[in-house]
Amino acid sequence: MESAEEYRAKARKHFDRSRESFDRCDTDGFVTQFASDLSGREAQRNAEIVEAGGTAKFRGLYERATGDRVRAKLIKGNYGMVWAFCDQLGNFTGRFIGDSKGGPRSRIFQLGYEVLWEDAPARAVVTGEGKGFSGLASCHVTTVRADEGYPDDAKVVR
Repeated sequence: MESAEEYRAKARKHFDRSRESFDRCDTDGFVTQFASDLSGREAQRNAEIVEAGGTAKFRGLYERATGDRVRAKLIKGNYGMVWAFCDQLGNFTGRFIGDSKGGPRSRIFQLGYEVLWEDAPARAVVTGEGKGFSGLASCHVTTVRADEGYPDDAKVVR
């Protein structure tokens, strides 16, 4: 992982490239400018993550009775975010629970689990949906877990 200062230098370089593109061709270079700005924001966010010790806050699924972290990760399901349970190799078991926030009246809570905030290794990435120029509008920088969704010592639930 690069240092925060290296990420900030990278961000400045991207922002300079965007400014140079605009000065050269005004808005005709909008794709170059958009991509450079997006890359600059990604580098800035990675610098912030490094300065925070390489971690960020994420939700984690825990057994209420034991307090053990469950080997489950949040994924996008057909109707929103769901917890997907994984086996010891990290493969999905086919068990999913919706209602990712897990309040006291939620199905998660009724099944004996709770959702708590935890610090986890993180990195910034550019994500988005769509194709072609329509996909550009949905591109953004987001912070993701670097541990694939749960810590190595998380408990496998059958």
